[in-house]
Amino acid sequence: MSEKKTDYSRLKGKIREQYGSQKAFADAIGVTPSGLSLRLAGKRAFKSKDIETVVEALGLAAEDIPAYFFTSEDAKTRPLT
Repeated sequence: MSEKKTDYSRLKGKIREQYGSQKAFADAIGVTPSGLSLRLAGKRAFKSKDIETVVEALGLAAEDIPAYFFTSEDAKTRPLT
């Protein structure tokens, strides 16, 4: 069974909406642009502290976390049953 890749497109859109660019957002939360890029590409995991920081910076509610951080790419292409 292959590992499911997380879909961060909603998170990327929220970052662009509020900060204009990933670089501006990375600067605002105190991470390198390359570190943020690796996380958003699924090549480095978001740690719990990273998620807390992102949620706070974007003004998200705790109940929004699953939609932004735990949606797999195949979930958006699977038919509803």
